[in-house]
Amino acid sequence: MSNSSSSSEPRRKVSKVVKKKKEEKEEDSESGFFSISSDSESGGLIVSFSSDSDSDTDDSKSDKKFAKDLSSAKLRLSPSFSPECLVGREYEKEQIELFFRNNISKCSPGSLYVAGVPGTGKTATLNQIIDTITIERQLKNDKILTIKCNCVSLTTEKKFYERILLCLNVKDRPDKAPDMLRKIEEKLRFLSKSSIPVILMMDEIDQLKADLIYNIYKWPNMQESSTIIVGISNELSFIEKFPKLLTLKYVPKTIHFGAYDKNQIIEILKNRLGPQLALYRPEVFQLIAMRSASNGDIRRALDIATKALLNLQNRAKGNEAGQQAMVEMKDVLEVLKGVSNLDVAGIQQLPNQQKIILVCMVNLSQEKQLDFGKILKEYRRVCSLLGLSGSLPHNEFMSSCELLGSTEYVEINRISKSKAKSKNAVPQELYQIHLKIPAILMAHATKGTLLEKALLVKTDPS
Repeated sequence: MSNSSSSSEPRRKVSKVVKKKKEEKEEDSESGFFSISSDSESGGLIVSFSSDSDSDTDDSKSDKKFAKDLSSAKLRLSPSFSPECLVGREYEKEQIELFFRNNISKCSPGSLYVAGVPGTGKTATLNQIIDTITIERQLKNDKILTIKCNCVSLTTEKKFYERILLCLNVKDRPDKAPDMLRKIEEKLRFLSKSSIPVILMMDEIDQLKADLIYNIYKWPNMQESSTIIVGISNELSFIEKFPKLLTLKYVPKTIHFGAYDKNQIIEILKNRLGPQLALYRPEVFQLIAMRSASNGDIRRALDIATKALLNLQNRAKGNEAGQQAMVEMKDVLEVLKGVSNLDVAGIQQLPNQQKIILVCMVNLSQEKQLDFGKILKEYRRVCSLLGLSGSLPHNEFMSSCELLGSTEYVEINRISKSKAKSKNAVPQELYQIHLKIPAILMAHATKGTLLEKALLVKTDPS
């Protein structure tokens, strides 16, 4: 009994700490009633609190409450907001937490790879688990080192190693990548011998080159290592693309995050809004979920819900004070009509392979008739141009194209052999493909990325 009690105590403390911080953050964003000023005589701070005066009218109080509710709802719908409960990811969270706790308790190494389409809670789930474990160990005065990095801007060996050396607090940092790698491995061995577990979490790991990925996943395989490597990306066939990883003693354990379905999206929105749920009519969640479930990206649903809230805010300005204004179907429909979700952020959030295929379609947009055969040829050319280590095999390429066809960027229609351009048309030519986005939008979405140089249609996105 005593062991159980002692192990659960840090978790209760962590929960209280996290909950208190969330409440403080939300209260500060809603009210703005606290003011802080300096006292020139004492050198200290004066904290004052002001509330609604007794002379305020009921209408004025109602307006202030409505403004506070709107502010709180916007905060809760922000992608950066961390809810206490991650709806729809209970199983994945349990598996990942078990993986971490087993390895850390034994001071043993481990390799993990988390895959799934964008906006399915991969990074949020890992952040919540790692932060909770870190706080637990700190409360027990147990050391742990966690390193988190996004690999989009760390595509070269030198840039990546420099970041890791900095996080490892290595002061004597060499200039050449091989020497940097040696220094990192020396530091990791030292930490392992000191019984200090190291967690290295890398988001968008598929942006790194094959040799670098292999070097990273070798770290748990060093003698007496206690390093835990976690890679995150949208690529479902990541391990198969890097067969050298299969030769390691600690082959990365893969956990797949599936796309959210309509019911999960509804529950997530309701859980996010919490006390501000009353700002929305119940039926609007069905519409938001239907328009977001095609790719299961919760960020799309959050974006629609936030923009609908802004429509309510603009509409409520002309309302009489005291009216119970709520987000209605017309607010959501206005968002869907005005934006059509064809924005740069939407393209940027697509899986990398789908973005590459979309670039290929834009490159071929001047073709009279676009088919999968031409797109596949252009896709292989672009992969070679960009020096990508592995292009998709034919069946996965076709699957990625079909997924693009379920978005609002591409329309794909099957045609009969009698309507085909050639009598001997192969199956991949029996489709009509229509690109529904302008080249300028793709130029904006790829600006400053590796894909920018692959875009043949030259437009100035500035």
